[in-house]
Amino acid sequence: MHSLGMLLRKELYTLLREPMVRVMIILPFIIYASMSPFYGSAVKQVEEAAKLHGARLAIVACSKEDLNVAKTIAAMLRAKGVNASALSGCNPLDAMRRGYNVVVVLGKNFVQNLVAGKARVEIYVKGSVSSLSKTLALPGAALSYVSQALSPSNRTRVEAQEYLVVNNRVWSYEQLNNLYGTANFLTFAVFFIIFPAASLGATLIGAEREERTLEVLFSLPIRRRDIAVAKSVAALLAGLLTAVSAIAGIAIFMSKIGAPLRASGYTWGDIGLYAAAIGVEALLAAVLALIVGLFSTTMRGAQAAASIVVFPAFIPAFLLVTGLPVSYLFAAVPFTATLYAALSPLIGSSYTVAALVAQGAETLAALAVLAWLLETEVAVTGPETLKRLRKRLGRRRRGGLMTFLARRA
Repeated sequence: MHSLGMLLRKELYTLLREPMVRVMIILPFIIYASMSPFYGSAVKQVEEAAKLHGARLAIVACSKEDLNVAKTIAAMLRAKGVNASALSGCNPLDAMRRGYNVVVVLGKNFVQNLVAGKARVEIYVKGSVSSLSKTLALPGAALSYVSQALSPSNRTRVEAQEYLVVNNRVWSYEQLNNLYGTANFLTFAVFFIIFPAASLGATLIGAEREERTLEVLFSLPIRRRDIAVAKSVAALLAGLLTAVSAIAGIAIFMSKIGAPLRASGYTWGDIGLYAAAIGVEALLAAVLALIVGLFSTTMRGAQAAASIVVFPAFIPAFLLVTGLPVSYLFAAVPFTATLYAALSPLIGSSYTVAALVAQGAETLAALAVLAWLLETEVAVTGPETLKRLRKRLGRRRRGGLMTFLARRA
């Protein structure tokens, strides 16, 4: 038992002396803690929708006979704190142009059907990609309020067809809900590709440092920038093969569960953009991992560095839960290409193309940084440079603490 304890302490020491491994241990806490604001915001959106907060609701009647019922429903909803009005006419888009974002259209022969105990309405919600959680929750909330107003005792069954107007296009609730679910799946499926790509990039450096072949490679009559390009192109080829493999696997998976990508509204162009986005993001992750891997002393440290590289990709992905900003400025944020590609049937392809161009430029910039680092002594002394930097920061912190205590004294 004593020898087992010694071996365990040795293995733990070997693992934990590598800074990248220590960072990898802390990262899950940071990732899950950072999720709370996003999911909290999504819950808040759903709660606001359940109370119709911020909604301007119109009860639209197609006939004069039904208009009186619409006025009664609107009055009952106003008594519950809902901003509701009664309108005549059968076109919900006209009501939306007048500033209403939730429109309930009473079906034909509404009064007769209501007396018979079975009413039918159509619910239209004007929403946005930046608040998808609230947009998807509003139709159910509106139906609940209208049902309670029509029949507090729930004796009358109210059926509804629900539609969502997003980006000037009318979607059925099922269509948009399926697209949203597919987009979430496609967004987080990317991490199964980015992680291996980053790990591969880090390994290309970590393996050579651990096997002590990096110095030999640098001593050869080869330009350092060529080394950077060769390693990045190798990562790119692996990333492209991974993208093809991923698209094929995702297509089979979606068809097996009865939700093929084409049925969810994706065209072949959308699928192609998604594949390109995977390739670009995999290459960006690999090049960044190559840079971080320069500061690792061992293979396991370099592979742990892959987690550090991929972590920023979680932040844009979390935004899909609360609502994604749709702008060309946001397209410049790293790792947003797959997000926009996953939502391309909803927002169009121009934002995906902009994100691809931006992340291609960011990848070239990262490649230039890698080539520059390989020309400096950091290429050989990266781990020692990191240690010196940590010691310098530690002395500054201690010096600042001593100065603070001296002033307090």
